[in-house]
Order: sequence, then C-alpha cells, then structure tokens
Amino acid sequence: MKRIWTLFFVIAGISFYSAQSMAGFYIEPKMDYNALSLDASGINVDGLKGTTIGARLGYDLAVFVLALDYSAGSLDAEIGGATKSADSSRLGATFIFAPPVIPFNLLAGYYTAKLDTDTTDYSGDGTKFGVMFTMLPIVNINLEYFNTAYDKDSLRDKGLTIGLSADFSL
Repeated sequence: MKRIWTLFFVIAGISFYSAQSMAGFYIEPKMDYNALSLDASGINVDGLKGTTIGARLGYDLAVFVLALDYSAGSLDAEIGGATKSADSSRLGATFIFAPPVIPFNLLAGYYTAKLDTDTTDYSGDGTKFGVMFTMLPIVNINLEYFNTAYDKDSLRDKGLTIGLSADFSL
C-alpha cells in the first residue's frame, strides 16, 4: 500500500511541476457491473456477478491522467443451488491515456483488493487493463479486464467489468 501512495505522489509531484495550463484535477464517479470467476486450489467457481460503485480522483494533464481508483460492492454466485455473497473492494492507481481526437481512452492500473465472504476474509493485489468509450463529452462506457491474486487458499479471480462513468476535469 505504501508503494502505491509513494508512486502516486512522486508522479503527481512531477506532473504538478511540468503541468501546462490545460492540466487540472480529475474526478470520475463510476458504477460498474462485474462478471468474474474464482479459482481456489483447483476449484473453479464461475458466475460471480454484482455491481460496484466508486470513483477515480487524480490529476489530468490533457492527454494523460493519473488517478487514485476506488470501488466497492457486493458479488453473488449460485453454488450448489444456494446463493452465496461476498463484499468486494479495490483501491489502486490508474493511468489513463486520453488522445484528444479519438473517442476512446486506454487505461491500466494496479490495485489492492479485499474479498469478504461469510467464512473468510481475503486480501490481495492485481492488475487491470481497459478501454473507455466516450460517447458524449462527459459520459464514458468502460470495459475493463482484471486479474487478482489473493493471499489465502491460492485464490485468484479474473473477469470483466462494464460500467458507466462521468469524468470531470476541474
């Protein structure tokens, strides 16, 4: 976690130093729908789905955005005829490449994650890659692929997120 904060402040410090007048604070509230699969010690659980809400806060340098990214929500899965649920949260750093003319942005990020079930709490870290399609000047449709490795039971998850967001540069 300290590495993420250190990286964020170093890059933000460099950005503030060399920022042009087009730079500004970046705020992006978002709501996502997640579909993922879990793999724990060779046992695979597909169909884990749910919604998360969150935000990205950072610094916009016209073509590049560096942001702190947070999302949290609840995920549900049908296992053996019963519905199981888990609370999920992710906190990390996201880098966005936003070309001025093309109607999509590319993003990549590193995050720490928590997954809390009825019986066990997991923590881990992972990476994500995605595309943000800009249909209107503010509204984005986000498609992200993520891959997380947790600390217990050789638990891994991977999946897709599709969502809506509204980005504001102040």
